[in-house]
Amino acid sequence: MTNESQTTKGDHQNVNPAPWEFKTNTIQIESLIRPRQGQSYPSISMVISGMLVLLGVTLLIGRFGKSVPALPKLGRFLFNAKDQCLLLEGEVISLTDKECRILELLNNNFGELISRETLLQKVWIEEGVITGRSLDMFVSKLRKKLSRDPELRIANVHGKGYKLEISEV
Repeated sequence: MTNESQTTKGDHQNVNPAPWEFKTNTIQIESLIRPRQGQSYPSISMVISGMLVLLGVTLLIGRFGKSVPALPKLGRFLFNAKDQCLLLEGEVISLTDKECRILELLNNNFGELISRETLLQKVWIEEGVITGRSLDMFVSKLRKKLSRDPELRIANVHGKGYKLEISEV
């Protein structure tokens, strides 16, 4: 009976150890965290690699997956006011800040006359000094850049202003 009670008592202690009697096998836990020399965990490496790939794909979708707003057509050009450029058959034509603002105003009022005063005020608003010849110079530069589309032009109404139009051929 003594042997049975000791066995039962010993089994009982192993099944439900008291919290202060609970001991962990540090060798087993350590081997789960860090493999021994020459030992590897390919499944863990695969899971981590898969998670990194999914994270990368998610970031790419978040960055590039958004629908790209359609750029407005300007004759044969696509006009990208945000990046200050014109696109023509894969070619990028850069615009200066003022050229872009002038073209944007003309495009938003396509076919309508915009007075010189309005263009000067809206484009040079944050600058104290406004010169009329500056507007003429920027319009001239824009005309050169737009000359790749012979139908699109900036028309001058002498003494009044400018308008963007497509010439009828």
